[in-house]
Amino acid sequence: MLKKLLPILAVYLLIFIIFTPQKYNFPSNDDWVYSYTITNYYETGSIKLNDWCAASAIFQIWWGILFSKIFGYSLGVLRLSVLILSLTGSIFMYLMLKQLNYKNKLIPLLFFIFNPLYFILSLSFMTDVPYLVLFILSVYFYLTGLNGKPGYLITGSIFAGFAYLIRQLGILIPFTVIVYLFIFDRQKISLKNVLNILLIPVVVAGGHYYWYLFIHGKTWVDKAGLVSGLSFNSIYSRVLSVLVYIGLFTLPAGFIVRNKKNTPLKYTGIVFVFVLTTIIFIHILFYGFLPYIDNTLHKTGLGTITISGLNLKPAGIMSFQHFWVIITILSVFNLLILFRNSLKNLFSKEELFVIFCTLVQMAVSIIRFKFFDRYLLVILPVSVILTAKYINYHKIYNKLIIALSLILVILFSFAGTKDYFSWNEAKWTLGNKLVAEFGYKANEFANGFDWDGYHTFQPNIEKLQKIKEAKAIGDWEWQSLNPYKALISYRNDYPAEKYIAETDYFNWLNLKHEKIYAWRL
Repeated sequence: MLKKLLPILAVYLLIFIIFTPQKYNFPSNDDWVYSYTITNYYETGSIKLNDWCAASAIFQIWWGILFSKIFGYSLGVLRLSVLILSLTGSIFMYLMLKQLNYKNKLIPLLFFIFNPLYFILSLSFMTDVPYLVLFILSVYFYLTGLNGKPGYLITGSIFAGFAYLIRQLGILIPFTVIVYLFIFDRQKISLKNVLNILLIPVVVAGGHYYWYLFIHGKTWVDKAGLVSGLSFNSIYSRVLSVLVYIGLFTLPAGFIVRNKKNTPLKYTGIVFVFVLTTIIFIHILFYGFLPYIDNTLHKTGLGTITISGLNLKPAGIMSFQHFWVIITILSVFNLLILFRNSLKNLFSKEELFVIFCTLVQMAVSIIRFKFFDRYLLVILPVSVILTAKYINYHKIYNKLIIALSLILVILFSFAGTKDYFSWNEAKWTLGNKLVAEFGYKANEFANGFDWDGYHTFQPNIEKLQKIKEAKAIGDWEWQSLNPYKALISYRNDYPAEKYIAETDYFNWLNLKHEKIYAWRL
């Protein structure tokens, strides 16, 4: 077994060598929210969640504390802790493919590892990859338990409990397993199995809920109702967008489908394909082309961009609309081919189990008030299954297409992530320079949401909560307490008398040196 895992270990060793995540000692996106708790733990010895924290997050916080005790605390070490979880998730994704009896597992797994969202978030301290990893482990062990090794149901429930302790969505995992058994495999429903599946996650969730409400207390974002909000009016566009992303994540599997049978598609299947085709192309007419969902994958690169003038950031081929037109069209046709093939080739019970668990997670995410593209990570097991089930390796030109596609995905994930770290490092270097050399305080210039959040959110929100009820505080009102005198931006066209300083960075997407500027307001 170890021999078969060596390619995965080699890939992650290469990622570690190229990125050395422990050297980037600054937050990215929202991971300052979770690192705050670890910092507070080292300063006070107690667990205090940041008031922007909406996720349960406890497992991730203690995971970060464990690594900090071993390697010393830094934001870079926290990134390293998630990279180790990412490796674990990739290993168990491989084991799941093996359990599903796919002959070829390595290529689908490489598409999983180098999926741009999974790749870049594996090098952050965000909750997305840790949650997905624990979801994969839980589903894997539940599946093993249902396939004749009932003792593994308890292991699956332990990891479901851990998943809940990162995101509340984890409590759905064991209940989804019960619903699956009720619909597809009722003979396996017994009191013992139900208890093995449900008991541990329910106890963990109950214990956490009691601690959160009566010992720790709700965070501001929870008291303000920003956690529980739903958005049913966006379901239509989100569902169709997710389908197109599935087509994107499974490229090029559909175009080189393995032809096991030449079974003609039934009349109902033809109708389904026609209706789906029509709906998706109407969706394109109204919403345009990828990317549809904001946050990580966009026309200015990979990774969340928070400073002003982001539209001025060059991103090589990603900056061109024609690129996204082609990608969208390819993704849609790929999706339709895979959908058509799925109607002709039924899934096994084991495949249905993984797909069902995944789609329930995605469905709940879709109805939430806020929906970011990083939430799409949970559909990756479906993308991997579709790729492993249908992709054809047997002809030379198919192998060439697969190799070319994989090389492009790897290059983009590497370049996009290197670019993200490059400009972020420049932004934080310039911000620290304004403080050290120009006499600005950290709250006196706008340097993106992560800078503001890291330096000013918690003290500002605590001030506001002393004078207002939580629900009366606007989402971004805390930023209004910052006496901004300057900003850091990609813009280079402000009057010369407003110029303060600049720094350059290497843009890995257009292979040029670019600048970020600081301007007086």
